[in-house]
Amino acid sequence: MHRNSTVRRQDGVPLNYVEIEERRRMFWGIYYLDTFLSFILGRPPTISESDIDVEIPSLIADDRITVDAILPEEIEAETEEYFYEPLRTMCEQLRRIFHDLYGLGVSNKRLPTDLSNVIGGAGGDLAGWRASISAQHRPFRSGEDPASFTGATSEQLHFSLIYYFCQCLVHRPALVEAMQRPVTDVGHVDVPQRSPRRGKSPMKQYINPRAPLVSPLNEDLEGYTGRSAVAARDLLNLIRTGFVATSQSS
Repeated sequence: MHRNSTVRRQDGVPLNYVEIEERRRMFWGIYYLDTFLSFILGRPPTISESDIDVEIPSLIADDRITVDAILPEEIEAETEEYFYEPLRTMCEQLRRIFHDLYGLGVSNKRLPTDLSNVIGGAGGDLAGWRASISAQHRPFRSGEDPASFTGATSEQLHFSLIYYFCQCLVHRPALVEAMQRPVTDVGHVDVPQRSPRRGKSPMKQYINPRAPLVSPLNEDLEGYTGRSAVAARDLLNLIRTGFVATSQSS
């Protein structure tokens, strides 16, 4: 099913239109499932991107697909929305994040500058994916006021959930790196490094879920550490405010 629609059945008969569409939908359903399960289990995806050349499912209504032909669209037919392409590109983001930041080939001895560059690249790719989503379904921005989640469509909430989750995954290695930094040696006594703004930790700005960011975050490991906290706060706010409000209204 991972091959394109030109493949023939074992008996040599070409696939009909219904079979082609069924194969496409079946494969991409398995592809999405494989992507998410690989993240849940912390294992590489089973399906290799280089093996895939099957097309995205057709963006047409089911009743137009017959064994012999694709029926023409009615002039006054209601338009339907299809999310095959955004879902495919979303899976690409998850797979790229896993490969670059959590994959088996990732070295535990990677230099902080290298880690910062990888995080910056992954964050840029994720921002590009967000911008590619249609405006009415585009994920909310980082640091969004939770009041904005109320009344949002279920599609926008789900894409925002994925976006915030990916933000957590992208910036988490910076937080881990910050927590594992070596302590300084003062008089042969190990003491933790102190921030010059002792008592005014930037993390305090994330405690209040509605508080705006105190200052812009830099494009470095320190800034990415802060972004990991912002992403976690955004994710929790979205679940608490957006999805709860949607479930209550339905």
